[in-house]
Parts: sequence; structure tokens; C-alpha cells
Amino acid sequence: MYADDNDDRFVPNHPANMGKPAGETGYGPYGGWRASWALGNIRYGSPDGTNVDYLVGPRPASLGAYLQTQRVFRCPSDRSATALSGRAHPRVRSYGMNISLGTEWAAATKGEYYLTRAQANAGSRAELIVFVDTHEDSLAYCTFSLNYDRDRVSWNTLPTSRHNRGGTFSFMDGRVEYRRWKNPETVVPVEGIVRFDAPASPSNVDWRFFIQRLQKGDPRFGDY
Repeated sequence: MYADDNDDRFVPNHPANMGKPAGETGYGPYGGWRASWALGNIRYGSPDGTNVDYLVGPRPASLGAYLQTQRVFRCPSDRSATALSGRAHPRVRSYGMNISLGTEWAAATKGEYYLTRAQANAGSRAELIVFVDTHEDSLAYCTFSLNYDRDRVSWNTLPTSRHNRGGTFSFMDGRVEYRRWKNPETVVPVEGIVRFDAPASPSNVDWRFFIQRLQKGDPRFGDY
């Protein structure tokens, strides 16, 4: 619905550590954030993780007008919380959006990115993932991403495994799928510590599944 109302463009997906260009209206502390469907950094201990206005507030790129509630941003089985002034508060979001969609962030590492549905549909693989239920310890910015550089691969952000050792994700056409992880290294216990760049072996079929569906695919990793 957002794309239909905005010239086929994906909802902006700019992480809070991506500074706004000169002349663009800013959001957040000191006006330094670009418009995004989810503002802030919700890592453990950050008050951003309790602010529903960062999800559904009346501003450009807000999905509040379409959803009418902030509850859909949090998985009911997500029990993670952030501590503020000695009290634990549930975080308001459990999901991340594919870093290849709605932002130019991937260009910094020469990755592919798509700002409109037409751009994303033009390639060889149309079933791109949009939203991913994210591991509690990897929740921070609005994006979900992987890392691969020659022979080194890792999870910049991990998918959750709290759903019977699996996770859920949605596609551009609105489908939502569940996948039970096949590689034990994908199933990581929640420890309540910030976890980024978790290692993955090049043979990890779960990692390969994601890399082929977050972008247009890479022949080095096969078709999963």
C-alpha cells in the first residue's frame, strides 16, 4: 500500500547511523537521521527501543497510517527487553528490513540496492525478502543484512530461531514464510548481549538461502 501511494517506491529504510544529505529534513537527535520506517537504534539499553513514535509517529516514511497500531512491529514471542533506570522494558520492534531495499546503504560496499519495486523486479530473481524476524541480540537499526567478502561470510544480523529453531520472513508479493534452520550455527541462544557479525561457514545453507533472496543472487553461493 505504501508503494502504491508513493510512485512505486519502497518505504525508506535508512538506518540511524546513515547521516542525512545536506538540505534534507532530519529526524532524531540533532536532526541527524534520515526518514525511515523505523527510526533509532533499539540495541539493549537504548531508550529508542521503547519509543513507539519512532514506528508510527506522524512523519514522512511512517507506516502508522497504514497499520493503525504499533503492535504488529513486535513478535508476540519476543521476550527481549531493555533496561532503563534499573527497570526492564519490552522493546517495541522485532523485525528488520532487507538492507538492499529502500536505502542506498548497500552501495557503500558495492552491494545491490533497489528503491522501487520496478527496479527490484527487473532482475533474474523477483522473490526478494523484505522483512525478517530478527534475533533478539541483533536488534538495533531498521535493517537486516549479511556480510560476504571473498571467502569470509557472516551474519551482520542474525535471524531469530525462537520459533521451533526457525524464523519467519516476508516477500515483496506479501507472502510470509517460515523456515526451520538446517545448520546448527544459525540457532544461537539469546544471551541479552549485543551480537553483530556472527560467524557463518561458507557451506551454511541458511546463510546461502538468505543471500540469494536479499539481493538478486550470487552464482558463487548456488541456488537454495
